[in-house]
Amino acid sequence: MKVLYKWKESFRFENHTDGYYLEIHKSEITDELLTLLKNDKDGIPLDDRYCESVNDWATTNKKWGLANVDCIYVLIDKEVTTAILCAVYYPYSGQWNGYCPFMYLYKSELKTEDYLKNAIEIEKLDDIKRIDEIIVGKGYTIKDDF
Repeated sequence: MKVLYKWKESFRFENHTDGYYLEIHKSEITDELLTLLKNDKDGIPLDDRYCESVNDWATTNKKWGLANVDCIYVLIDKEVTTAILCAVYYPYSGQWNGYCPFMYLYKSELKTEDYLKNAIEIEKLDDIKRIDEIIVGKGYTIKDDF
């Protein structure tokens, strides 16, 4: 699993907690994640059609590295109590009129446009509960401007 972005005090969660945008390979989908997604109010079903749209987007936009084949994209709260399945093209700046709330993970030697390579690898969803510690431990910072 990869943590791609942070959304500080996200309005998408009832308690406005920090949220994290994850890329999860299909092989890493767990029962825990599926249970969290059952409460998803956005109504995007995790089915073959969703996976096909991700694969199409990833293939079409391959040169920009905007997504990866056979992955799902999820916004999850810091307490790991709520998960929202996101369309593959979420969260691009055009949706936010230039005010995108996402902050990307940044390591100085990497180019900003290589954001998928800036991701923090985690092994299990519970790692989100201590993600700020993991980010610092791996030498990353969170960049405020998207």
